[in-house]
Amino acid sequence: MILLDTHVMIWMSQGIEGKIGKASYNLIETAWRDYTLAVSSMSFWEWSMLYHKGRVGVPNNSMIDTRKALLAQGLIELPMTGEIGILANELNMHGDPADRIILATASKHQAILVTADENILSFATTKVQDARQ
Repeated sequence: MILLDTHVMIWMSQGIEGKIGKASYNLIETAWRDYTLAVSSMSFWEWSMLYHKGRVGVPNNSMIDTRKALLAQGLIELPMTGEIGILANELNMHGDPADRIILATASKHQAILVTADENILSFATTKVQDARQ
């Protein structure tokens, strides 16, 4: 399973493949075709927060419709469970709760996390793929 970090999901949904390296793009495309491409439910919360702050766009200006469309196309949403919350809290990492939850989600599901976040790449306790490569 491949888990996208929030910014990578946003890049992919907005057609900004230029920010994603060839190896990562191929990994994502293969996972999409195989129905093994996922995001943490936390990523939808984070994207919505960024949208409402005016920092990123949303297709059709509706976060609800965007989420529904992505899920209908085969994207898997992995919920934040109590266990993931506990795992996130046990990470000895900087304080961004979204990063911690996404990393804990990848760990729990033994997924490869695709991210360009330097903090996650340098800390990772699970398999990661630098999205820029």
